[in-house]
Amino acid sequence: MQYIKKHKIVQEIKFHELSFNINLMNKAIKAIILIVTIVLIIGISHDEYGVIFSKVTIFWAVILAIYSSFIRKPKFHDDK
Repeated sequence: MQYIKKHKIVQEIKFHELSFNINLMNKAIKAIILIVTIVLIIGISHDEYGVIFSKVTIFWAVILAIYSSFIRKPKFHDDK
């Protein structure tokens, strides 16, 4: 009985760690997308390097948007 109780606590701790990591990753991706959009605006405002710079940033923004749309929180079954 004691082992089951400890095991459940360990499971809950692992779940909290995992959800925290996922939240952190989502925040990091949002921050990266924000930085990319700022860089994109700066890239467009410059004439000399604007064309190549903006194309690269658009490419990265699309990749990050696709990547972030695929990330979903995993569903865990609660066995309480």
